[in-house]
Amino acid sequence: MTTQSIVHVADIHFGCEDTQALTALADALPSIDPALIVVAGDLTYRGRRREFEAAEAWLATLRRPVVLTAGNHDVPFLNLFERAFSPFNDFDRSFAESGVQAYQDDAFSIVSLNTARGVQTRLNWAHGVITVEQAQAAAARLSEMRKGTARIVVCHHPLVLPPGAPIKTRTKGGPEAAEIFAQAGVDLVLTGHLHRPFAQPFPFGDRNTWSLGCGTLSHRQRGTPASFSVLTRTNGGVEVTPWHAMDGVATPTETQRIALRR
Repeated sequence: MTTQSIVHVADIHFGCEDTQALTALADALPSIDPALIVVAGDLTYRGRRREFEAAEAWLATLRRPVVLTAGNHDVPFLNLFERAFSPFNDFDRSFAESGVQAYQDDAFSIVSLNTARGVQTRLNWAHGVITVEQAQAAAARLSEMRKGTARIVVCHHPLVLPPGAPIKTRTKGGPEAAEIFAQAGVDLVLTGHLHRPFAQPFPFGDRNTWSLGCGTLSHRQRGTPASFSVLTRTNGGVEVTPWHAMDGVATPTETQRIALRR
C-alpha cells in the first residue's frame, strides 16, 4: 500500500481567522503532500456570505481535494428566519449539499455528515445533533467502499466528550451514533468544535473505533495554540500528528500511532 496522508482541520472561523496560522498550513502542504484536506466544520464565524466566500477562496488556493461538513457557526447568526428555514443555504452555495459526502483512494474511505442544526428544542443551539438514520447511512456507505482502507466518518461535533474538554457540550444522539460506528467497524471519527486536538477510543464494541479532534485555525483558541492535524496511513494503521501553526510557521508535535486491527 502506498503511504498516504490527509490534513484534518476545523474551526477556521473566517471572520476571525488567524491569518498567520493559515499561512503556516499552506506553506507546510508541499512537505506534507496530503492527498486530501478534511474540514470538520465551522468554516465561518457568523455564517455571513462574505465569510463563506473567503473560506471558499482560501481552500481553492490549497489546490487539493476537499471533503467538508458544516458546523454550528456555519448557520446565519443574526437572521433568525434563515436560521430556522434555510440554515445551510450559504454553505451549500459555496460548497456542497449539507448531507454525506464521500472520498476514496487506496488508503482512506471517508464520508461526512452534518451534526449542526439551525434551531433546536434546547436553548444552546451550538450543541450537535446526530440521528440514528444519519449514523446508519454513513456506516452503510463506508461498508460499500474499498476494503482494506481506513474507514473514516467526518462531522463537526464530538460524539462522546473526551476527558479534559475545554467546554461543556453534548451531542444529542452522539453515544448512540458512536456505538453504531463501533459495531460497523468504522476506524476513525474526525471532529472539531473543541478547538483542541485529542484522540480517544469510543467505549463501545472492540474499542478500536477512535474519536479524533483537531485544533482551530482562528483566534478563538482555548488554551491551545492554533493547529491542524496530519493523518498518515501506514501498513500497521494510522499515525496522527498535530501541527502547531504559530507565527506563520507550522511545527509537528508528538505522533500517536493507532493500530487498525480489523
